[in-house]
Amino acid sequence: MSAQSTLDRADLFPVFEDMDLSCRATRAANAVIATLDNRGGFDGWFGDIDDETKVEIVEELAQVIQLVYPPPRQLSDEEIKAIADKAAAEVFEGLERNLNQPVIDYGKVQGYVSDIRNATRDLIQPQGKNVMSESKKATALETVNALAAVIQGQMTLGDAGIVTVPADIGDTTLPEGLTPEIRTAYQTHQSNLVAATAEALANVAIPAFKADEKLEQLSVEFGFGTDSVAGTIQRSKEYPAGGIPKEGEERDPNAVITKYGIVSMKYGVNAHANKGVLKKVRDGINERAKAALAG
Repeated sequence: MSAQSTLDRADLFPVFEDMDLSCRATRAANAVIATLDNRGGFDGWFGDIDDETKVEIVEELAQVIQLVYPPPRQLSDEEIKAIADKAAAEVFEGLERNLNQPVIDYGKVQGYVSDIRNATRDLIQPQGKNVMSESKKATALETVNALAAVIQGQMTLGDAGIVTVPADIGDTTLPEGLTPEIRTAYQTHQSNLVAATAEALANVAIPAFKADEKLEQLSVEFGFGTDSVAGTIQRSKEYPAGGIPKEGEERDPNAVITKYGIVSMKYGVNAHANKGVLKKVRDGINERAKAALAG
């Protein structure tokens, strides 16, 4: 995957919901963490760290990046004015050209739809992505709360702190328009997609490893809706020979075997990430639990 693809992919799934990706150093730190988190040996490591430590890691990475690659110098007032004058001249030149273009015929559906979509964009989303994001979160939270009430009504608290629910609760709570058959088809495709990606990656990697003796690992990652599929393949890896020794068995502790084409696949489920509606739910749970249990 190219550096630009890695950066673009990381922008779609920041490690924190409210990360300021307008800061170049923070954006780079986010991409570094996303890259590590999808490599063999690091799978899921960042998600297991507490939030305070995550913030410290991101801030320290951003500070290092800022030192190595400081932001570009600020333009002087004269330079800004020169750039503005040039841009204004280009805009006016474009307007003058457009005066000779035919007027949009609003009697035609396509002309009306195209123009009204552009004209209402700022009305629909007046303050950028954050406004729409908060609105979607609020709607999602209402849906989650309603679904939680249904699930809670079917929970039974048993011995040893085990809560049980009906085995088919996932299917019986599917929203309108989704059926168990659709869910099964989706999950089957999900499994096949991961397996097929592994096979395709191997078909690319094995000839590449053979052609380049210094190449040790290949990786791939792509989005699947709000989820993601990622995989790595290593040229080779050494393991203890014979696995774990049985009791009383004598074995050379230094004996190893080499396996080739070691594949590691990861299906990243966005719903598991501590952001969006799940973060709101967790934060709410923390507050309620503190009020009920602390002190």
